[in-house]
Amino acid sequence: MVRSMFPDIPTPAIVADLQRTGSVETTVENALRMGGLPMPANHQNSPSPNNGTTSGSSTARKAVTHTNLLQRYDLDSQPISDEQQLTEPPKVWEASPDKRQEMLRKRKEFMVIQARKKLEERILQQQQQQQQQQQQQQQQQQQQQQQQQQQQLNEISAPEHSSSTPSEKKVPDNFDEMTVEELNTLTAEQRRRHMLQAFSRRNNSSEEGQ
Repeated sequence: MVRSMFPDIPTPAIVADLQRTGSVETTVENALRMGGLPMPANHQNSPSPNNGTTSGSSTARKAVTHTNLLQRYDLDSQPISDEQQLTEPPKVWEASPDKRQEMLRKRKEFMVIQARKKLEERILQQQQQQQQQQQQQQQQQQQQQQQQQQQQLNEISAPEHSSSTPSEKKVPDNFDEMTVEELNTLTAEQRRRHMLQAFSRRNNSSEEGQ
């Protein structure tokens, strides 16, 4: 079946791919996707007396191999209905040679259409996966930007908070009870209050003595 659909692909390449995949449909998909099938590693080309002829034949074969099978079976000029995609031709042996040839042609068309449908679905799935990956990358970038902005805001607000901390520190009303180390930690405003309190106490004690 694969040989009849791809007459320009060497038989050893078809046999090697069938042995590797174990599926006719997968081999057909590979031939459609790659435009041909690779030769097995252990295959040796038979020597040819005329290198020029061999080269020309190889070039012509490669050109034919890349021919669109939809064009070969005249499937691209007509719309393909869902019924054609889902309905497989019956596997019957016709008595007439013409009917057998027609049935073979329909089976070829069905396999080509199914292979193209699977390729289109695979391409669409890959595109969707790429879009999802791009969206995830964009979301990660946005989260990183938001984290960086928040970190910058925290760094900007940190000095203001630290500068206001000493002034908000609660100190005793009676500075006489404070130690020398505690007095050294006072701000300029707190020291001024300490001096005013000391001056006020001195005046009060003078008035009481009189």
